[in-house]
Amino acid sequence: PFDAKKAPSPDLCFLKFVETANNATTLDQVLPYLPYAQQRVIKEEQQRWSPQSAAETRAQHLKLNPSITADALEFFSEAPYVRELNSLKDISGKIMRVRSIKYTGPNTAVLDVATRNNCRMNGEDYPYSTADVELLGQGNFWMFDKYRDSSMHYKAPQ
Repeated sequence: PFDAKKAPSPDLCFLKFVETANNATTLDQVLPYLPYAQQRVIKEEQQRWSPQSAAETRAQHLKLNPSITADALEFFSEAPYVRELNSLKDISGKIMRVRSIKYTGPNTAVLDVATRNNCRMNGEDYPYSTADVELLGQGNFWMFDKYRDSSMHYKAPQ
């Protein structure tokens, strides 16, 4: 059972995840920061993946949508470990700082974080935003669970 009093604070755990993900060269380096159930699902998907299944997936997507982009095809057919690592690195690369922590249950917390983004509206750049990060307490650590970008964008850091 998780004991929040024995765990480092959610913001410290999340910032350690961000640092690790930013520097990771393999998903194995980041997996310990994800909830146990998510780790298990990713490992199972990786075990089922093969170059042959990737080729079949590419062919199916091309047949359904002949104008599909090369990036989309790559996303749908790349190895689960590669896809997940890229996704986590994309998220961690946006993070600037933790703005606040809200405990939503005995083993759940939501962080409000300041982020970088590449939003352009009406010819103007809005390079900053915020996001919610959900953490799940497991073992003696807060695990990175979910990330949601805000729809608001700003000219200055928040």
